[in-house]
Amino acid sequence: MAWILGLTGGIGAGKSTAADWFRREGFPVVDADALSRSLTAPGGGAIEAIRSAFGSSFITPEGAMDRAKMRELVFEHPAERERLEAVLRPRIRSECLAALERSCRAADAAGKAFAVFDCPLLCEWPEAAAAAERILVIDLAQDEQIRRVCLRSGLSPERVRSIISAQLPRAKRLAKADYIIYNGGTRAAFEAALSRLAASLSAN
Repeated sequence: MAWILGLTGGIGAGKSTAADWFRREGFPVVDADALSRSLTAPGGGAIEAIRSAFGSSFITPEGAMDRAKMRELVFEHPAERERLEAVLRPRIRSECLAALERSCRAADAAGKAFAVFDCPLLCEWPEAAAAAERILVIDLAQDEQIRRVCLRSGLSPERVRSIISAQLPRAKRLAKADYIIYNGGTRAAFEAALSRLAASLSAN
């Protein structure tokens, strides 16, 4: 049966670009962020639990979690971030495990050696890491992370630094990696590195 390659990286490093490349090459990809968003969308499975834990002011009139308001709260108050994670993580884990099982079957049907688990918190979240047989970290120097995120999002450098500081330190993320691809060059060079790794993993 196909196995699971965990994919992660700090903000702006290129993890999403890597996930898109794997999709184009026919590898099934489970997107933990997308599953999480579905739980907090209107009518999502976590909405009533969020309302109970944080109050109705964190739910929009459309019935979704107010992501901007919640983001501001959890970045300013780490204890609130932990409380939100306690609500979301069991539900995300259940959704991810079911999706990963389906993705492995899809990989088998497509003749692919592995499926991909795209998860920003893969190295911070032991249960997520345990779902992956091996881990690929997309790496980038912090100054370049800040430049790229500011360019694409319009956030201030100070805001991006605060986001990075809330994530697992770069050295600790790299220490958990089985494979590291540095994405400091061109898009073509990055995709060539992904192609070489995929070929190597498919051959083993």
